[in-house]
Amino acid sequence: MLVVWHLERLAGSLRELNRIIARLRKTGAGFIALEDSVSSAMLETKKSRKLVQSLPTDCLLTETDRPFTDGVPNPRRPADLKPTRDGLAAALALDAEETSYLISRNLRQLLS
Repeated sequence: MLVVWHLERLAGSLRELNRIIARLRKTGAGFIALEDSVSSAMLETKKSRKLVQSLPTDCLLTETDRPFTDGVPNPRRPADLKPTRDGLAAALALDAEETSYLISRNLRQLLS
């Protein structure tokens, strides 16, 4: 069974996040999709940074549902996920290229 956990906000505890990650690992195929709105919150607090740093990099994806949302005046494009990628890179102490690579690698894994 494929499980994708949609992370829209960085709320909750590290314990809760670890429980979700354990469930994903137990399924054998799990991914965590970081919503484009997460980027601004990623580095605001120590708690948020710690949560992001706890995410396993081999299952991270970025996503936005805005291209498919009716009535939204400014639909999002893949390039609009750059702030999310950059926030993720900063939290994980990676550069943008490394972060783009790991997200692309995870997407290929999801689609294979």
